[in-house]
Parts: sequence; structure tokens; C-alpha cells
Amino acid sequence: MPSWLLAMDVDGTILTDDYAVPAQVREQIQRARSQGIFTALATARAPRSVFHILEDVGGVDAAICFGGALTLKQERGVWRADDAEDDRTVAPELLHALVLRSRSAGVSLAAYGAENVYVDRLNDILAHQFGKTGLTCVEGDLLAVGEPILKLLAIADTQTLPVLEELRGAFGQTLSCLYSHANFLEVTHRSVSKGNAVESLRLSLGIARENVVTIGDSENDLSMFAVAGMPIAMGNAADSVKRSAKWVTETNGRAGVAVALRHCAQTLWRI
Repeated sequence: MPSWLLAMDVDGTILTDDYAVPAQVREQIQRARSQGIFTALATARAPRSVFHILEDVGGVDAAICFGGALTLKQERGVWRADDAEDDRTVAPELLHALVLRSRSAGVSLAAYGAENVYVDRLNDILAHQFGKTGLTCVEGDLLAVGEPILKLLAIADTQTLPVLEELRGAFGQTLSCLYSHANFLEVTHRSVSKGNAVESLRLSLGIARENVVTIGDSENDLSMFAVAGMPIAMGNAADSVKRSAKWVTETNGRAGVAVALRHCAQTLWRI
């Protein structure tokens, strides 16, 4: 069994701003794996937009998707979803209320099921985001979607940016509403977080909490900082994220994950 768990955010952390994985990052992730470190990605992305990144980094042992609503583990080369006893989907009545509120405010909204992404209409904002993550969507009435929804993504432009805080105020008591970017509000079941998913992985592996390393840059990474012995913030992270970290590495554009993993190899696992 591994004695260390490493969980890393994807966008703004492993990836550069132009969505590339620096060669040094790939090298250091694979070096950590070769030393027996259990490695996981922790992202708000859907599985379908994570798999090509898994190839770019050379593979990992687990992928936490939808901000913690779904965890995939690799077993003998096959990716399998961890069975969850609790329901991590968004309740239909909350989904409908959020859809109606977003429509009236003019905020772009996407609803993610395990298999498909749904939108009322594919506008330029949503098309740009799906183009970056490699997803296709199903257009139609979001109120008529039959598939259980694991995550909603509200994206604002300059004019509608204040509406995201209004949505957060309206739904923050019943749903988890966290920013992954300044204009991206990720909405999931209230119990869902990257931190809960990392903690579940840690317990299943029998790893001590002080032997958990997490790396991230955004508000939705703070929950996994809280369950780690060594939370590391990216140099491009918000100040609030840096204050919650024990160590701050370089920016994503300067291969900050590689710098962090070299630091961990020298000061933590020393294998």
C-alpha cells in the first residue's frame, strides 16, 4: 500500500494558461508514481474532458471529477467509478430553480450528467468553454433533462458577473457553490467537495493525513487543502488560497507543479 497521497488540481495548476502540460510537470508526476506515491487529479471537469489530460501527464492512479461528485480509480488498466453510498446528484427541484434563475438573469448554464452535458442553447460563451475542454453538448430544455445531474456550471460575462454572487447567495445554503475561475461558478450537491473526495481516497488507502499533499490555485481547492498535511498553492493562486497553504510554488506558466514535487521529494517522502 502507498504511504503518500498526492492530489493535484488541473486547470491553472497542472495545465498552463494555453492548456498544455509542461514536460517538467509530466516528468515529476511520473517520478512520484515510480516512487510509490498514489497520485490523483482533482478537478471540476467531467471525465470525458480529463482523459486526454491523463495521457498528457503519463497517467495517474485516480481522477476526482465534477469537483468531487465522481471519483475514478484505475484498476488493471481499466477506469472504474468508486461506488458512493450517498446520492451526490442535484435535487430536481433545486436544478429547476437554478435554471429558471439563471435564465432570467442571462447567465450561461450547463448541466453535467455522468454521460452528457446539457444546455438550453449553445451560445458563444458555452461553445468557447466546451472547445477548450473538448466536450460536446446536448441542446434542449434544461427543465426536461431526465439524466441525474452531478454538476452545474454557471458562466458569466462582464455584464452578468455580479449575478454569480446573487446565485451563490440564493443557493449557497442548499447547494455547494464554489468558484473555479473568477467567472465560473461550480454548483454541486451540498456534500460534494474535492476535500471530501480526497479524504475518502485517503481512508480507503489507509494513509495518514499528514502524508497527504494537495496542490491547487482556486477557491474550490480549499476543501482539499483542509484535509492535507501539506497544502501547496500555485504562484498564480488567489491570495486567499495562498494564505491557506503551507507552501507556495511557482506559477502554472513556470511549471509550478514540477517545482512543488521536487520540493516534496527533497523534504517529505525522500524516497
